[in-house]
Amino acid sequence: MELLYQRILFLGNVLVGTCVNIFAIVAIVYGKLHKQKSFTFVLSLFISNLLFCSIGTPISTSSVFLPETQKDSLCPFSGFLIFSLSGITYWSLALVSINRYVYIVHFTHFDAIFSRRNTGIIFIVTWLYYPIVFSLPMAEIWGHYDFVVNRHVCTPLAANNGFRLFVLFSAFIFTGLPITFSYIAILWKAKKTANRVEIADRVISIRQRRERQLVQSVIAMISVFVFLHIPFLITNLVDSSMNALDTWIHYSALFLVISSYWVNTITYSFMNQQIKASVVNLLRHLFKVEETNLRRANTGRI
Repeated sequence: MELLYQRILFLGNVLVGTCVNIFAIVAIVYGKLHKQKSFTFVLSLFISNLLFCSIGTPISTSSVFLPETQKDSLCPFSGFLIFSLSGITYWSLALVSINRYVYIVHFTHFDAIFSRRNTGIIFIVTWLYYPIVFSLPMAEIWGHYDFVVNRHVCTPLAANNGFRLFVLFSAFIFTGLPITFSYIAILWKAKKTANRVEIADRVISIRQRRERQLVQSVIAMISVFVFLHIPFLITNLVDSSMNALDTWIHYSALFLVISSYWVNTITYSFMNQQIKASVVNLLRHLFKVEETNLRRANTGRI
């Protein structure tokens, strides 16, 4: 029964996550939003989410389906893949926050900071840094991958060594610190903007409305992402050996973590008016094509 629950959990996330992220990416391209500087890192985030759901999750959780003799041989590669994609996703999430922070707080410098050249460099570093880092334990240059049986995961962070500390420090510097700073700065800016709006008899400009919408979308996406990770962090800290708490609690926490890679896509798409409009237009186009094909088929029968 436990094995069946695990398989349903993993396969469900693979199917839903893949479909959600593909549709969001297609909607952004269909609406030509990818040509805007403010959507570059959003698209990067959705692509990393897609790769995690469609490739990372199936391979990293293959221990649930493979016999014991094949788990060790796949361990380093699966660990490398899942942690690299997770790192890219976390960094992309931080970059979305920084991008919104610059747009809202330092709008006059936005084009200069996120020029085509700078954005390209950031994009390349984002997609290469963690794969390079997590290739070190795979090649056994620094650190190593261990298979944690109870959690069905191959990780380079099980041992309390220098590599583990380096990864945690990197996560704090490149993800935790930027998100926290951007989050606080955006909220502070929103508060100041609200005060100015109240003084101005509630006359809100187009830019102020867009700033408010960006604030809400960033806060919602980060809040949902953090909320989905808290149960997993708590269960790991309280019961790392998985002996004190029921197994279903651990797997439910794991389900929340895995689902965050498509829930944050839905959250941001729903909160962002441009993406939401593009999604609506894409759906109308698809249904219109389907209706046209149906009419042609009916006409042919007649």
